[in-house]
Amino acid sequence: MTDSSTFVVGAGIVGLATAIEAQRRGDRVTLFDEADPGMGCSFGNAGIIAASEIFPLITPGRIASLPRMLMARDAPAVVRASSLPHLLPWMARAATTLSAGRQDRNTGAIAALNNRSVAAWRDLLGHCGRPDRLREKGMIRLIRDPRDRAELEDVGARLARHGLPSRLLGREELLALEPALGKAAVGGLLHESDADIGEPLALSRTLLAHFHAAGGTLIRQRAMAIGSGETFAELITDARSHSADRIMITAGLASDALLRPLGATVPLQAERGYHLALPGLGRLLDRPVTFQRESCVATPMGDTLRLAGTVEFADVGARPDWRRAHSLAAYAGRYFDDFHPAPDAEVWMGSRPSLPDSLPAIGRLAAMPRIGYAFGHQHLGITQAAVSAKLLCGIMADDAPFDPAPYDLARF
Repeated sequence: MTDSSTFVVGAGIVGLATAIEAQRRGDRVTLFDEADPGMGCSFGNAGIIAASEIFPLITPGRIASLPRMLMARDAPAVVRASSLPHLLPWMARAATTLSAGRQDRNTGAIAALNNRSVAAWRDLLGHCGRPDRLREKGMIRLIRDPRDRAELEDVGARLARHGLPSRLLGREELLALEPALGKAAVGGLLHESDADIGEPLALSRTLLAHFHAAGGTLIRQRAMAIGSGETFAELITDARSHSADRIMITAGLASDALLRPLGATVPLQAERGYHLALPGLGRLLDRPVTFQRESCVATPMGDTLRLAGTVEFADVGARPDWRRAHSLAAYAGRYFDDFHPAPDAEVWMGSRPSLPDSLPAIGRLAAMPRIGYAFGHQHLGITQAAVSAKLLCGIMADDAPFDPAPYDLARF
């Protein structure tokens, strides 16, 4: 990938990281997106490099709880009943990943990305001249019931088998790190390998500024179709046709419409997440925390505390259920004695692209090797963006830094 032209389609966090990585390899890079960069699902996430999140989203326990997910609208994970017919084929594929062997292999493949995630971000942000954007203070998994300590011990042991360090915290150790936590927080697990980057849109703008400074071009057009000949790749937008040496698709949920006409099987599903941004409460924490029972996280972003989480399977066009966003404040309030959110909290909902085995799609089309792709990172888009960019650009140059086989779309 030297002195050649590359198109990157999709300017979310994965696309921005990929565009810069291609530039570093000597390519002339053009980034395509009809929307403002970083304003899709990259905008509203928790800003955490969650290296410790290596376990698949779909597990035997989650499948068993499907009836409850259909009935309880306030559960950490729900399924919109109206979306069930569309969701069933995806769930059927997910059900094929539930054996112990498949779960272990998928966990290992996620860990292969996540183990490299912080180092990849350290390298990328250092290259961009902004190493200060990465805060390496870890993340704490909190519990309110002492009986949950055994669960934390199990999580820590499973992470250790994949080379991810963690440390159990008693009440005193917990308060030494996060003194604003209330009486209900009785212990935790410090994920020492995790980090955070603050406000995600600010990160996207940092990357975009560097991309432009390095000679990159952003074209605000909608990608309609892609194709490839022997000596070039073609992108058709809503304005015109463009040609380059290669095209890399990093378009999240929109990747399906671009790749399926080329014969690829792309079983994407929208996994919705919500956030609630609470001004004036950012100083409560020094690092991100996750609430074990409630399955949501809190990240300090300057003066603001961003609460993010929940899983909602629903059609992309379905109306948001803002009660899910506001419920995050009630969850967080259980862990603080003095927690008084202002009434002007910002709510947000985004649709995260998820594949049924919880692995992203990273690779290139066997029949069209000028076409590459990286998408489907579910709730780990920021975590895996920088390492995915390195892997994809390596694949396109025939020098992948580690085994890319688990992420190839050919698995479907």
